[in-house]
This record gives sequence, structure tokens and C-alpha cells, in this order.
Amino acid sequence: YRLKQVDHNGQFTYSKRIAVHPQPAPVSIQVYPNPVSDVLHIKSADLATAKVILYNQMGQQILIGESENGYDLQMDLQGIPKGLYTVWVQHANWNWQETIMVQ
Repeated sequence: YRLKQVDHNGQFTYSKRIAVHPQPAPVSIQVYPNPVSDVLHIKSADLATAKVILYNQMGQQILIGESENGYDLQMDLQGIPKGLYTVWVQHANWNWQETIMVQ
């Protein structure tokens, strides 16, 4: 990976190359159905201490949920306007996000 910096006069330089090693997600999270029209299901073995937040495309919080049984969370999206949203899962040790479509 490297960056290209372009000056106002059009001259450019490259940064030195560095290796990027993507890290796998610390847990497996399932979000379904996608697209969704009524109830969104979020499943993971590690939701007990996580908070799930639904954001609209403007970054505004729409819903906040917490799992009651530690591995399954259902969010009722009836009445939510159609569009793209971000599901953000906050855990003490990691964060995870996925884009969903509400129909």
C-alpha cells in the first residue's frame, strides 16, 4: 500500500510502500434478511455484551438494541423509511458494521 500526494502545481510524490494485512472479524455475525421490510435478525455467539445501533445515511441514530439472550437480536424496522442503513455492533473488544436496505 502507498499514498500519492499531489501538490497544487501538479507535482506528485509517493510514500514508501507498506504491507497491509487485513485482520479477520473476531466473531461471525449474521444479519438477515437483507433487504428487510419488517424484522431484522442479528445473530452471533458474542452479542451478550454488545450494543447494536442502526444509523441512517446521515449518521443519525435510528434504533438501539441489546440482545436479551446473548446470541440473537431482533430489530423491528416497521415504519422506518425505505433506504440504506448501517448496522453497527459495539462490543468492549471490537466493532463491526454492515449496510442493509430497508424496503
